[in-house]
Amino acid sequence: MASRYSAKDMSLAYKILGKDLTPEEARAIFQKALEIVAEQIGTSLPYAININSLETKISWLLKKEVHHFLARQIIKNPDLLDEIYTNLIPQQYRRHYGQFLTPHKIAKFMSNWLISKGARKILDPGVGTGVFLSQIYQAVEDKENLRMTGIDIDPLMLNSTFIRLKLLGMNTENLQLLKEDFLLWNSEEQFDAIICNPPYIKFHGFDREVIKKVSSEFNISLSQLTNLYALFFVRAVKFVKPQGLLAFITPSEFLYTGYGQVLKKFILENYKIEALILVGLQKEVFEKAMTTALITFLVNDKTEKSHKVKFVNLENNYHEIPERLEELEPVTEVPQYELNSQEKWLKYFVGEEDIEGIIDKLVPLSTIATVDRGIATGSNAFFVLSKEDLKRFSIPESCVEPVIAKASHATHYDFTYEDWIALANSNEKVYLLHCFKYPPPEELKRYLEYGMKMNVHKRYIPSHRKVWYWVDKRKPAPILALVFSRDRMRFIYNKAGVLNLTPFHCIYPFFKDELRLKALLAYLNSNICQRIATIRGRIYGTGLRKLEPRDLEELLVIDVNSLDQHDILKLADLFDKLCKASRTEPEKEAEIKQEIDKSVKEILRRFGGKRHKLLNEFIR
Repeated sequence: MASRYSAKDMSLAYKILGKDLTPEEARAIFQKALEIVAEQIGTSLPYAININSLETKISWLLKKEVHHFLARQIIKNPDLLDEIYTNLIPQQYRRHYGQFLTPHKIAKFMSNWLISKGARKILDPGVGTGVFLSQIYQAVEDKENLRMTGIDIDPLMLNSTFIRLKLLGMNTENLQLLKEDFLLWNSEEQFDAIICNPPYIKFHGFDREVIKKVSSEFNISLSQLTNLYALFFVRAVKFVKPQGLLAFITPSEFLYTGYGQVLKKFILENYKIEALILVGLQKEVFEKAMTTALITFLVNDKTEKSHKVKFVNLENNYHEIPERLEELEPVTEVPQYELNSQEKWLKYFVGEEDIEGIIDKLVPLSTIATVDRGIATGSNAFFVLSKEDLKRFSIPESCVEPVIAKASHATHYDFTYEDWIALANSNEKVYLLHCFKYPPPEELKRYLEYGMKMNVHKRYIPSHRKVWYWVDKRKPAPILALVFSRDRMRFIYNKAGVLNLTPFHCIYPFFKDELRLKALLAYLNSNICQRIATIRGRIYGTGLRKLEPRDLEELLVIDVNSLDQHDILKLADLFDKLCKASRTEPEKEAEIKQEIDKSVKEILRRFGGKRHKLLNEFIR
């Protein structure tokens, strides 16, 4: 019977299904579509999966038509398997199992590197929907000599890979698909190359006994905070031939995390690093995953002293990635023997043209200021109040202090008392419960009793205080540093003199001179400082930067205590202009920052190059 639904209807239908179905139902529909494809091309799937009856808001006839529609699309274009799976399977399920599918252009780029080196016996230990093996098969000319193995714990993924390669015409006698956990898999077989996008699952999302097992197997001390993907790097060495190749795409976290130090040491000792390619600082390579991707090319070989590691940054647009590594321009090339596993390698992806010749004339921020985290209340909903809350619970203003609780409350380079008043009058939560009396005043008891009924006193942070409602006692910080930022990293002059919560770090300069403070703020908000902060901090997907207190303490800054009055006045004036532009003419911000950069460079050129020791400490 001819379908009474158009292709457009069916496309809409599977998107609707993808939103409405449970993971089990969505996976059943995907499996059923694969079964229909297998039947139509005269084969059978390698793994049987039980499909229960589906009960949804969509009629059974429509669901049946969806199966056939999806099957037709897969037969027309096997590469649509990735798009269909992503649209159909709920995101929460895919995130739980670390299923972030590799974009086709990146998969082709990685596959071409293996093929160009002559690899013909290839393993993908986290095969997923088969995008890598598909790209390899399509690119290799002598297909009869190609032998490929895919491993996955999910039989649905293995079925998808099988159908994909079968539709491309592969002789499946040369294809081995194993339902195994690669981290527990034992085999004597070795491969010319291993290519993989391992599951991205953080340490709290899987049984950490496997970390102990891998640590014991390879006699290394992996942290219990290690992400699952890192274990794939370690185990891969067991299954790749001498001079064999590894092409991985993973989060870039190990470049700068504590657990990454052990992994980097293992890589340096066991592999020759051909290239490290950072992708996705501004774009999401992995859908909704707050991480930056890293392509790693390794060779199972000893490193000669002359060998240099290519560091490539594709932060702007991974869609522009070429087909071959040779077509990429590295930011820098570093002899492998010079790489230190204790360092944050992120710095090698940042060009130093803006800071060359001046970085050794800067000092760590810790030499002119202290840094602290913002106040952690343990329950902002209770401890941070609006004007209406004060009225409702009859809380006297003597029991609260002005606070800035959200990054969105400070959108400029200064935060004034007028800004705070405007927020308070808009009934924003800008009052912090700030009472250190015990027993508490009578007028506060009603609200504290309300908090205890809500079990606020039993929460982790309040329960570990001497008195549960006594928040951290501290002075307002003159400078507030955003913990997270993207393109517009900001250090804020706290003119209002309010307290702050954890979206901001506190910076307390050792001096009280306002002009000197503004001069420091001008530097902190410069492009030069942002470049250095990028090197020191952590970068997540979509360009999200994070600075920890220690990153700020080690941040190299201009020593405003060494500046003459003319230089201080010049930088302070530029900061005032930046604050004004932010509020009235934001399009002029970039121009003013360029002026600040120019002034900083002019000032530092007059400094002697006498801080090489500090530089060496900075780059460790």
